[in-house]
Amino acid sequence: MAVRVIDFEKQDFTGVIAATVLYFLLQELFMCNQVFAKLAFSKNNDPSTFDRFDYSNRHWESADRSFGNFVEQTPYFVTMMWVFALFCGAESSAQGAYFYIAFRLLFPVFWAVGGKWNALIELSTQPCYAVLNYWKASLIYLVFTGNRLVDKLPPSTALFVLACIAIHVVLTLVTFVPGYGFFRVLKLGFPEAGSDYNAM
Repeated sequence: MAVRVIDFEKQDFTGVIAATVLYFLLQELFMCNQVFAKLAFSKNNDPSTFDRFDYSNRHWESADRSFGNFVEQTPYFVTMMWVFALFCGAESSAQGAYFYIAFRLLFPVFWAVGGKWNALIELSTQPCYAVLNYWKASLIYLVFTGNRLVDKLPPSTALFVLACIAIHVVLTLVTFVPGYGFFRVLKLGFPEAGSDYNAM
């Protein structure tokens, strides 16, 4: 079954373009936070004295992991946003992207609550993964049926959100089950670390 790009003349890419720019502005904000945190905790403001892997300073850990996590997610987010825009709908892609960006912004904010990693961070992380999983499910559905998944989901906003949560949970489990098997197989190559492993 052939999958074709939606007619460009029928789509408005303004939102996707704006979301792309906004996303990278947020990346620069996180980068500045990382740089200033590094300078703040370097001896005599000399970055060469700073051990970037020393997370005993929780502010530095937050700044570094916020930026690092952002960079790790960037190829996934940008690729899925644009592929979804081209094949499933640009306006819907932009809405998902704005939702994602809003929750991504909260990542370092939630980390700053109490000055350490806490469960609130999942309130930033999981909605972002939910958007990615919705896009992924939509593209898989399109490949196998030739139809848009959004047309099969409830039109009610509340029910649509519940459907997206269900998609997120299912795809997370689908990923984690083989992911754990993959971990177990690779673990066999490191027998010398056996006593250091938690029981898994």
